Amino acid sequence: MQYRTIVKSCVLGLDSKAFEKLKNSLLGEYLDFRFIEGAAITKEILAEKLCDYFEKLELKSNHSFEKQIENYLNFLDKIVSRKIVSEPPVVSRAQKYYEKAKSDRAAKFNNVRQLLDYNRIMMGLYVAIIDNEYNAISNFDYSISCINPAKIISSMKNEKEEIVFLNIRRQNPINFKELYSLEMCSLILAIIFLHKITGDNVLGE
Repeated sequence: MQYRTIVKSCVLGLDSKAFEKLKNSLLGEYLDFRFIEGAAITKEILAEKLCDYFEKLELKSNHSFEKQIENYLNFLDKIVSRKIVSEPPVVSRAQKYYEKAKSDRAAKFNNVRQLLDYNRIMMGLYVAIIDNEYNAISNFDYSISCINPAKIISSMKNEKEEIVFLNIRRQNPINFKELYSLEMCSLILAIIFLHKITGDNVLGE
């Protein structure tokens, strides 16, 4: 899937209120407009800036957009999968939805809607994990109203990665300081998808 396809659907396809929330979430920390005031930034200008970002990341890191998306999906899976209760033969509601999301990903995403549906499940599960103080969950609320972009992104920034060296396990902070990195790209993609999900009136319960 090309970044232009995602940007067109998830940025240009937003209503004005949802777009303003997305723009305010990205400006400053993630995207910098040197000569354009925030109020003057339109959907088209922001879309162009995001496309430039993904293209520049590809040139700087030699990671194609497919790799950028794959890394994002791996990150999302890592922070969710380890907190899903799995106690056979009983299949919890959280596990049922997680397995569906995993199956959908394995089947590949043919369009943006499928990618958004996957994100909606995974973000809903992640919110439940956050609300459960990062303990394992067996249930979660699937409603869009429970998805809070600011809370989710703040939590993602504090996630740690497990490093194993000489049989010693360590939890190291993830480096979200380098703008043109796969780590920062994951946050930007998450912000885009979250605001599309929460601002999209087409997605029903």
